[in-house]
Amino acid sequence: MNIISLIVDIGGHLVAPIRKHFCYLSCYNSHIKNLKDQFQKLGDKRAGVQLEIDAAKQNGEVIASEVESWVEKVDNISEGLQRFLEEDVKANVMCLNGWCPNLNSRYFLSRQTKKTTLEIDELLRDGQFDKVSYPPSPPRGIATSSKEGFKVFESRIPVMKELLTTFRDDKINMIAICGMEGIGKTTMAKEVAKRAKDDNLFDEVVMVAVSRKKDLSKIEDQIAMMRRREINFENVLVILDNVLEELNLKDVGIPYEVELNSCKILLTSRSEEVCNQMKSHKIVRIEALTKEEAWSFFKEMAGNCIDTPNLHKIAKKVAKECKGIPIAIVTVGRALENKRKNEWVAALQQLRKSISKNNSGLDSTVYSSIKLSYNFLASDETKSCFLLCCLFPEDYDIPIEYLVRFGVGQRLFAKIDKVAEARNRVHAMVDNLRRSSLLLDSDEEECVKMHDVVRGVAISIANGHVCWEEWTEKHTYEHYVAISIVTQELKNHPDGLECPKLELLQLSCGKDATRQTLPINLFKGMMGLKVLAMQGMSFPSLPQSIQVLQNLQTLLLEYCEIKDVSAIGALGKLEMLSFLGSEIKELPKEIGNLSHLKLLDLSECSALQHIPPGLLSNLSRLEELYMGNVSVMNWAPTEGNKEGANASLAELRSFSDSLMALRLQIPNIKLLPKDLHFKNQMIKFQIYASNESFMHWHLSNYSTFWNTTQYIFKNSLALEGFVASDIVESRIPRLLLQKSEIILLRGIKDFKNILFKLDEEGFPCLEVLSISYGEDVEYLIDATSYQTPRVAFPILESLELMELPNLKEIYHSQIPQRSFSGTHSQLACFGKLRSITLLSCKCLKNVFSLSIARGLVQLQELEIQDCEDMEEIFHKEGEDEKALNDKIMFLQLTSIKMDYLPRLIGFCTGVGPVELVQPSLLNQEVCLDLMLLT
Repeated sequence: MNIISLIVDIGGHLVAPIRKHFCYLSCYNSHIKNLKDQFQKLGDKRAGVQLEIDAAKQNGEVIASEVESWVEKVDNISEGLQRFLEEDVKANVMCLNGWCPNLNSRYFLSRQTKKTTLEIDELLRDGQFDKVSYPPSPPRGIATSSKEGFKVFESRIPVMKELLTTFRDDKINMIAICGMEGIGKTTMAKEVAKRAKDDNLFDEVVMVAVSRKKDLSKIEDQIAMMRRREINFENVLVILDNVLEELNLKDVGIPYEVELNSCKILLTSRSEEVCNQMKSHKIVRIEALTKEEAWSFFKEMAGNCIDTPNLHKIAKKVAKECKGIPIAIVTVGRALENKRKNEWVAALQQLRKSISKNNSGLDSTVYSSIKLSYNFLASDETKSCFLLCCLFPEDYDIPIEYLVRFGVGQRLFAKIDKVAEARNRVHAMVDNLRRSSLLLDSDEEECVKMHDVVRGVAISIANGHVCWEEWTEKHTYEHYVAISIVTQELKNHPDGLECPKLELLQLSCGKDATRQTLPINLFKGMMGLKVLAMQGMSFPSLPQSIQVLQNLQTLLLEYCEIKDVSAIGALGKLEMLSFLGSEIKELPKEIGNLSHLKLLDLSECSALQHIPPGLLSNLSRLEELYMGNVSVMNWAPTEGNKEGANASLAELRSFSDSLMALRLQIPNIKLLPKDLHFKNQMIKFQIYASNESFMHWHLSNYSTFWNTTQYIFKNSLALEGFVASDIVESRIPRLLLQKSEIILLRGIKDFKNILFKLDEEGFPCLEVLSISYGEDVEYLIDATSYQTPRVAFPILESLELMELPNLKEIYHSQIPQRSFSGTHSQLACFGKLRSITLLSCKCLKNVFSLSIARGLVQLQELEIQDCEDMEEIFHKEGEDEKALNDKIMFLQLTSIKMDYLPRLIGFCTGVGPVELVQPSLLNQEVCLDLMLLT
């Protein structure tokens, strides 16, 4: 029988050691005294740890997760224990002045006291920390594994073994992987690093892509961060990927000595000469795949179509032209997947032709393979989207939203007028490019990467598209269509450039604004410019020459420090305007002149306080408004504005017909106008309304809800610190609740019954629900006043209830059994739940009734902690359930976590074992009987 791995943390309160019952009575007084003594020691230890935590936070350090977990456990047990000593123990002592104690009560108190003392002893042992904090983590290094997994080839196994053996050799500190472009050097480096880390050969692995210009700052930052963490560099592996010329390790602070034990260096390079210049102790070459491996891999990429008689021979010839180079096999194979014979013939002819325009410096086979994949892309739009990606440096996390905004600005998308439609089109094209292996997955959300070899081909194809690290000294820029300069520091902007064909200009210095002096005539010769993006720059005002850009469609001024942007008001054709992350205190009234504006992004403009009244209402064509993390904005009340006051949210009415996306952070829900109608049924929204007294709580920790750099999101609403009547009596919040897919309610007062108070339709769209810090909440659903219980939360997947001290029941009524029958399964209450989390719900005695439990067929995770009155997880309601089969089956449950449930007597009393079934185990079952946990 295969056993499912279940995470069951019982916390010492569910299973007591077997002892003689008489001992609990005879040792009662000593047990109480020991408990009080240990409780005092625990309090002293907790106070000392808190002093260290406070000092660490003042120094900007990160508190260790094990320390935070320990503090939480101590606080949880202390709260309940104080009440136990003051109430339960005292009551037993006082019975008839102590002359006639209740023996039954004393027995259970003594047993509980002994168990709690043992738990405190464990906490005291666990509280011996060497350090409570550490400096912030260094920038992201190497991923633990690739998303698609590592493809193992028989010919590569000896290479992998040789590298892993070399890692164990103390005399070898510099190792090189050498081979032609696209042969798999980076993939091999990542895989052996992962396996070495898994084998505990290294404590840390840091990986940096080294460009031709050697972006040393990336390496310096990571090494400096590791030094602050006092990491032993003898147990560190530093991977320098794609080294194209000799690099002095001391210049970037890498602690490497040839003759001494130091960190291990693993570098990848196309040049064996560079490997020797770096004084590598060991050079391991990666060669092309064998014929058998190459054909098998090609079949995997191209699909079963190549086994048909009319394609088999031609497919063999095409595969041969790839010459066993993995990147060629992948790009060609996927480009020809499910293509007709004539397309295969054309591909073979293209691969066999001499590459007359290969000015990329790449191997001709690699170049022709990637160029073929590009030629086979489905549309010119997809090709244009692909070429935009070469405007970013090597190993760059390319935001897909930039591709959207650049593409809209350049009018790359035919027959698309709405921004949301363009975004959907771009994401679809990016997915297609990923499948073609022309783009790669990124660890960052809504980002992609481009392989350096693919990027080289793209630059060669995109005649007129360049990506530099600084302005180059050229006599003419006349033939450039797109110029991108991405660097850490940008100086010496040329004045009076003549760029008649230039459509896109990107000037980026990252997110840390650097002081810039922009020449007055910088844009004078760029009258055809359609897209202008500037990031991480600081200047008092835009140069006046920006007003000549009358064809400008997209303007991005992101993470900039800028005081005066009034000149933007003259750009009459502007459709997309972003100030994301910029230090800007007010929007000038001239912005209201942009009558064609479709997108306004003010996300993370944390200093923004003033928007002139009437500005927003003038933007009658606005489709998307983003104002996440704009917390100091002084919105005027909706009743009306006075001269000099701020804009009010009532101005949203002027573009409510066209509005497709809205992200807002506001201090009071009453700022939303009562008569606001979102006429577009496809609108996407994220609204966070928080009473000022709760503003210390930040949604940045709730990534599923609030990420200001994501533009594909679920309808979400977070309400915090309000009285129930503020929500119930306001029309707009109730309409938003009905459409919300994610809801967070925190600190809401005067709420006893959540469901029918907020939405009598049962939240038909809701997928994620989190309710916390609600002292008045008694029921999530109270359907007792209705003759027929209503279906509720039909598609809810995640339920989180925290710090609800008076919560009595989640569902206060019986749900009809028919709700869980196969015919009506789509109507089941809670029938789609995958995750249930219950924390500090002191009065809750059970989670659900047995009838509901039988419908939780998709439940995967169950977590219950600090619920003092919890007696059983599921309870049997009455006579109506007698006919049901006494077996509870959870088909997908993989994780159970329970902690501090002192009154728990069983999983479900009165029924048979709880049965867990994992479909992937081919109908083999695992039974977990919690009936005996008393």
